[in-house]
Amino acid sequence: MSRLGAGIDLIISGSEQLYDLSRCSLLTIRSTGFLVVWLSHLWLADVALSLLLPFTALWPDRAYDWASVIAESVWLGLQKLFIDVNGAKVIVDGDPLPAGESAIVVSNHVEWTDVYSIQELAIRSGMLSRCRWFAKSQLRWVPGLGWGLWAMGMPLVSREWTHDKAEMDRVFYGAIRKHWPIWLIAYSEATRYTLEKHVEGAAWAKAHGKIMPKHLLFPRTKGFIA
Repeated sequence: MSRLGAGIDLIISGSEQLYDLSRCSLLTIRSTGFLVVWLSHLWLADVALSLLLPFTALWPDRAYDWASVIAESVWLGLQKLFIDVNGAKVIVDGDPLPAGESAIVVSNHVEWTDVYSIQELAIRSGMLSRCRWFAKSQLRWVPGLGWGLWAMGMPLVSREWTHDKAEMDRVFYGAIRKHWPIWLIAYSEATRYTLEKHVEGAAWAKAHGKIMPKHLLFPRTKGFIA
């Protein structure tokens, strides 16, 4: 009986491993398929934005509106993958936001899913097409993505004010002088949440007599002030 039991356990274990391998393979294929579709969409958006650039000097207001339509298609595609395809649910709590109103959106940064939460708010406020995200300047060199971010009017910053001033002037020109509607989104913590960073922040806060948030990093004012 012991040998029979051991044999049955071995078969069950092998079946479970085969199931896990098959499931992992299917998830990989599924994820790759979605990634290919979205990257193709992003590439088409880059082409459209490139064709739009010559018109920015002649009709800047219309060019901004058209670029916003293109940007919205990219962000909405991401949102549909997250919610409609993967079955995610975003719960929004708090006072309703005014529709169509420009804003500077400051958020803590935990994971990529932060993007979906902010985009859900933007959709409900009718501002998804006007979202412009602060991003690291290194992203400009990522094939496809970098050019698209720049052409959409995203501020690509290096965290050095002397280098970023011209970039900030470029982004804020339309918002301030032309009164273009915009949601300017910043992760002012300038880094993602990790347990290690939280422990380091807690040690710093304790040494300086500060109260450390339980689920967030200690707030950094440098990014917000800049």
